[in-house]
Amino acid sequence: MLLKYFAYLTIIFFVSERNIKAQNSKLIDSLTNRLNKSIDDSLRIDYLNELSWQWRKRNGKLAMQYAQKALEISMRLSRKADIATSLNRIGEVLRIKGAYRKSLTQFGKALVIEQSINNTHGIARASSQLGTLYRNLGQLDSALFYTQESLAKFKYLDNEPAIGRSYLRLANIHKDWGKYGIAIAYCDSALDIQVKLKKENDIAHTYLSLGNLYKNLGYIDSARNQYLKGLHIRKKRNEEYEMAKLFNALGTVFYLQHAYDSALVFYRKSQFLKNKTNSRGTLDVVYNNLGNVFTHTGLLDSALHYYLQSVKIKLENKDSIGLALSYNNIGNIYKITREWSKSLTYYQRSLSYTKSDQNLTLLIETYYNLSDLYFIMGDMDKALEFKNKYLLVRDSLDDSFRAAIEMRNRYETEKRRREDLEKNEMIRAAELRKIKAETALKNIMITVIVLVVLFMALLVIFYFQNKVRKQRLLILEKDKNIAQQKVQEILKEQEIHAMNAMMEGQEGERKRIAQDLHDRLGSMLSMVKIHFKSVEDNLEELKTQNMNQYEKANTLLDEACEEVRKIAHDMVSGVLTKFGLVAALQSLQESVNDTGQLTMQVLDFGMEGDRLDYQLEINVYRIIQELLSNVLKHAGAREMTIQLIRKGNNLHVQVEDDGVGFDVDDRYDLGMGIKNIAARVDKLNGELQIDSGSSGTIISIDFPI
Repeated sequence: MLLKYFAYLTIIFFVSERNIKAQNSKLIDSLTNRLNKSIDDSLRIDYLNELSWQWRKRNGKLAMQYAQKALEISMRLSRKADIATSLNRIGEVLRIKGAYRKSLTQFGKALVIEQSINNTHGIARASSQLGTLYRNLGQLDSALFYTQESLAKFKYLDNEPAIGRSYLRLANIHKDWGKYGIAIAYCDSALDIQVKLKKENDIAHTYLSLGNLYKNLGYIDSARNQYLKGLHIRKKRNEEYEMAKLFNALGTVFYLQHAYDSALVFYRKSQFLKNKTNSRGTLDVVYNNLGNVFTHTGLLDSALHYYLQSVKIKLENKDSIGLALSYNNIGNIYKITREWSKSLTYYQRSLSYTKSDQNLTLLIETYYNLSDLYFIMGDMDKALEFKNKYLLVRDSLDDSFRAAIEMRNRYETEKRRREDLEKNEMIRAAELRKIKAETALKNIMITVIVLVVLFMALLVIFYFQNKVRKQRLLILEKDKNIAQQKVQEILKEQEIHAMNAMMEGQEGERKRIAQDLHDRLGSMLSMVKIHFKSVEDNLEELKTQNMNQYEKANTLLDEACEEVRKIAHDMVSGVLTKFGLVAALQSLQESVNDTGQLTMQVLDFGMEGDRLDYQLEINVYRIIQELLSNVLKHAGAREMTIQLIRKGNNLHVQVEDDGVGFDVDDRYDLGMGIKNIAARVDKLNGELQIDSGSSGTIISIDFPI
């Protein structure tokens, strides 16, 4: 029988290994190539963290390098979520190495960050990992607290895979307490979820935990079957770190069946894979088990060597439960060699690390060994004291065994009952489906005949309707073409009318300007000429009368200049005076667009009401003129947009161009135009904002109305 299992495991170990390794290598190569090509730090953080995760069980040193690089970039960018993820990766590598205390520190930091950013999933993840670590350290109360915290968060997130894993962690905690009934119930709940979701990795974890439970309950064959199921999955996925755990567990199965040679083979396989995956920090369990084998085969020096190797690692990891177990085993060695004082010392050390709320099985074994040793040494009082303690704890554990068996039996009975009900329901459903199918077939035949007749009728109707529709479409198309022609004719007439009106307006404006120049400015300049002629003709009299003549000539010249200014003002702002700011800007837009040098667009919102104050309109117009001049001279822009938005008692003006921009903070880069604009805005109690860069300039002005 043992040879049969050994052959089966050997086949599992070698099947499909190359294909799986190739797939994993392909993923790692892809991530490495992306990392090398990426210049985006955000993506590099993701690639580094994922590479750390992929390498964590195969090359801890490389996994740590990737995680630390991700942490360095995340801290430089102050990305808290990524910092927490990198800390998690570092903690996971340390946990796999067996450095539980250092790992605990990293996960604790990650939890604080996740809580600070209120990341529910991150809090759940860190709490879950802390629960696992505290269990490894034998602090089951803390392990239970953090595991329950993570379960509550995962339930809130409705994360079924994580809920299943939390149930499994709770099962392992209760197993360590010796509460096997509760542990099995949690395992069954976890397995139901994992099978439904087809989560192979989680299923394999649960098989390992169930195997451990069955082993502790004494069901060795059932334990071996669970381990083999888990090993099959791990081998298929090429997860050597997890395979090492299962080889160790199978070695313990053969050890309990006194097949020490087979046990030694599987312990050696576990030792080899742990060294290969750089997980030497977890070799303490394997060393302890090797010590057990050599103890039972009489090789006590080898046994003591491996027990001490196990103690060395457990001291580094501060594993109190593991130390209690190894010290107990060393005490057994010295009891065999009849070195009573050394044996007593190690049993007492074991007892000092064993707590009644952590591992009842180990506590029972320690009490029994102390009772037996005191009996050998002749101290009957002590022997009886520890014998009573042994019986008391053993009875409580027996009660737990019985409760576990009863709970398991109830679960299996209920499971079979549900399966029978489901089978009966399936049979009834199949019969109903058969009857419905026959009825449906008849109905289908009738329906098909009716549909064929209707289809033929519809074809005829469709043919005639389509013919009529085409004729109507032809008529509509003709009417549409006629209507379009009429619209085009109307548009042409309107265009001609507008052009005529524009030309008439331009001609009238030219006449008015000419009349003003002739009637107003011409006559004044003529008077100036007469006065200066008079001065020329009467040079002698000028000495006495020159002051009066000069003052009149000077006054006339001033009036002439004022008239010139007024005429210029009328020419520029005539549209503004008559029709308002929007019309003036639209006129300006037409003039600019006609040049072909710049495309200008004027947009107005809420300007349909009463005219603005004339001074506000003329100043806004002058400001926009100044900005337009700057754009044409310096910006090299192709497009310019002007927006006027009137809302309540506020007028918002925004001028935007796509030019080269300028340095707003450099006061030497600001020309007189911008300074004049700022002065006008300040005079009108407005607010000016300038945003300029290589892609253009946006100038925003707000005026109170």
